[in-house]
Amino acid sequence: MSVPNALKLPSTPTERAERLWLWFVVLAGAALRLAELWMPLTHDELSAIVRLRYDTLGDVLTYGVKLGDTHPAGMQLLLWLWSQVVGVSAPLLRLPFTLLSIASIPLIYSIGRRWFGHHAGLAAATVLAFSQYSVYYAMLIRPYNIGLVLVLAMLHFWTRLCVEHRDGWGHVAGFALCAAACAYTHYFCGLTAALLGVAGLVVVPRRLLWHYVAACALAILLFVPHLGITLHHLFVEQGVGGWLAKPEPVFVWRYLRYLTHFSWLALALLMVAWAAMADWSLLRVRWPLATVAASVFVVPFAAGYIYSRAVDPVLQYSVLIFSWPFLVLAASALVGAKCRWRSDVAIAACGVVLGLTLFTSRRNYDVASREYIEAAASLATEARARYGAANVELAMQISPDMMEYYDSATAHDMRIPDNGRKDYAVVCKVFDDVLAAKMREYPYVVEARMCTCTPVVLLSRHPADGHPYPTRLLKTASATVDDEYTMLLDTIAADIADNRHFAISTVAWGGDTTMMLVMETSVRGHCVDWRAIPMGDTVYLPLCQNLNIKSRAELGMSRIKVFVWSPRRRDGAPVNCRITTAEGNPYQYAVTEEI
Repeated sequence: MSVPNALKLPSTPTERAERLWLWFVVLAGAALRLAELWMPLTHDELSAIVRLRYDTLGDVLTYGVKLGDTHPAGMQLLLWLWSQVVGVSAPLLRLPFTLLSIASIPLIYSIGRRWFGHHAGLAAATVLAFSQYSVYYAMLIRPYNIGLVLVLAMLHFWTRLCVEHRDGWGHVAGFALCAAACAYTHYFCGLTAALLGVAGLVVVPRRLLWHYVAACALAILLFVPHLGITLHHLFVEQGVGGWLAKPEPVFVWRYLRYLTHFSWLALALLMVAWAAMADWSLLRVRWPLATVAASVFVVPFAAGYIYSRAVDPVLQYSVLIFSWPFLVLAASALVGAKCRWRSDVAIAACGVVLGLTLFTSRRNYDVASREYIEAAASLATEARARYGAANVELAMQISPDMMEYYDSATAHDMRIPDNGRKDYAVVCKVFDDVLAAKMREYPYVVEARMCTCTPVVLLSRHPADGHPYPTRLLKTASATVDDEYTMLLDTIAADIADNRHFAISTVAWGGDTTMMLVMETSVRGHCVDWRAIPMGDTVYLPLCQNLNIKSRAELGMSRIKVFVWSPRRRDGAPVNCRITTAEGNPYQYAVTEEI
């Protein structure tokens, strides 16, 4: 088997050193990705595996894609075919996704080298190899890394046609197949491919224009069979607005922080390294391709943001991974070899800082090992074996079909309503008020596992089994409702918590049902959360604040108010409250937010 051109060792010492660095980057990137194969499956991965149960491709398309998902059919069909060979073992199902992610490293190097030279290619490959963006998604049985590789493969053939002006029909066919495959993988991936296709019409030489138009037309024709499913997704399923919030203007800044691993040190060092490599004079010859790369990144970002604000929320970090390589290529347009040693040091520094913060500020492998469904299945199985299945309540908002992947007996019992009294409860993925209610019913914590999305806790009615959940009393108060608003608490978050991962809970009694107990959270003067519950004998209003406060820096800019709202102004009504705080779950939103 021949070695890919991008990895062949040239004869000159300088180029040999550059290729050795590329080999190191590829091997290090491979090790980082292969280490994730045995991590627990995520909710989205289990959703894809559950939809493999159909016997025919027709059923997969109808029930597993058209009616059961909002993504195109390509990945699910390929996954179904692969599962017919290897079964549903997680490492084997993940293997092709991981291998494709490894292949993307020399592929982006090859593109960067053809566009802007060796150093630009090395810089792009280094970022792709060590960024958590590509490392984390490399393990997922989802369309994201497949789409990224397909975009780069399409860009490879685009480069042959539009940059190197090669007229072989193999490049035309490769471009068309990769563009169509992008559209079959993810709609944002298809949008990225479409934008690149339009950009090619501007830069392709006139003698190759009809070749290029034929390639674009073939790509469109190849996607026509999927239009029925696409129209159903657009006008019937309509997106994920039921659980995804609309992005705020601060989304742009948070995305930059995500790309730099939420590390101020990484952000500063990457900016210094880029400035050290930058040669602005290169833009005089590189501006056409730099403009193409910047446009193909910016337009999907802007389109997703505007659509999410005006129509239905769809913008997430995951869907921007397809256009993210163009941001990397646009940044590498200024990287040259004017001062070769400085560029070499800067590229190495980029790799080191991204690699280190992957383990420190992002804790990538620690986070990946804390998926909640496997943890819930494990804890439920242990508890049922220890205390008896009939004595353990399963308060888990998890699909029994997903639970069945790990424990069919637990999944079976989850499908059967059971209102009998139990002594123990496994609680997972429930709303804050439900979790608080279960902790009042089962006040002793036997075991708690901090996982992504949710804590997984085993609770007991008996003090001998565990300990009360640790809380800190913040305030007790008695007040008389003498106005429309009666303030019980008004504080800056930094005054009551050391980090953003904390919960605040209010227990109130008194008043009547015409009054509301309200908790309001504001960040930078803007209300981000307002929730209320009617007053009565005894009411509870809990909230985990890491839902609203997205970084440690925002603690000092966040204000929490708890008050009684009485629209009818019943003066003289007494109200009592007890407000406590507790440590929250630092891993709850750790995949996409600061830990």
